[in-house]
Amino acid sequence: SPLVAVLVVGGVFLLVFNFGMAVGLTAKQYFAAAAYGWMPEAVKGLLAFPVMFLKDPDMLDIRNLVATNLAAVMDGETTAKWLLRLGSSVDLFNIWNMALISIGISTMTKGKISFGKAFAGVLGLFLVWVLLATGWAAIFS
Repeated sequence: SPLVAVLVVGGVFLLVFNFGMAVGLTAKQYFAAAAYGWMPEAVKGLLAFPVMFLKDPDMLDIRNLVATNLAAVMDGETTAKWLLRLGSSVDLFNIWNMALISIGISTMTKGKISFGKAFAGVLGLFLVWVLLATGWAAIFS
């Protein structure tokens, strides 16, 4: 599943950056940038293990084990599901992911695209994803 997700994200980057910004990287390079950028998710997974063993099982929120986003401070019982989904998107690990992907893309282009432009493209795609996921949560909650 993570491999398929990285392939899909790399394909989306290929479409946006090659056709939208004329960057000219290969699919392998976008796949590498996406895989490199998602390495913080492995750190997040490693941080989740001690949390699972140290917390009371009744108090665990399986969707938010490592409290690094805004949804961690929201009340899951009274807050709307779409607002929880939006809050869970504002995450330190998501910012770290986007920064690493942007560094990878700007480095591979050898100065053709700056870090700022790469970050703007990655952030734009992330915001589209957040809007779609939040809308989905609003429709089906």
